Amino acid sequence: MSPEERDRLAKVETRVENQAEDIREIKSDDKEILAVINQAKGGWKFYVAIGTVAGAIGAAVAKLAPMLGKG
Repeated sequence: MSPEERDRLAKVETRVENQAEDIREIKSDDKEILAVINQAKGGWKFYVAIGTVAGAIGAAVAKLAPMLGKG
C-alpha cells in the first residue's frame, strides 16, 4: 500500500469516526426531544378541556343574560 493510499484510508477512517460520533449525538438529542414531547402530551389536553369548559360557560351566560335582563 502506497503512502497516498494510507493517507486516504486514514482520512476515511477519521470521517467514519466523526460520523459515528455525530450519530451518537443525534440519538441522544432524539431521546431528549421525545422526553419533551411526552411531557407535553397531557398539557395540550388540559388546555383543550379548559377551553371547552370556558366556552360552555360563556355560551350559557350569553343564552341566559337576555332572559335575566328582562325581569
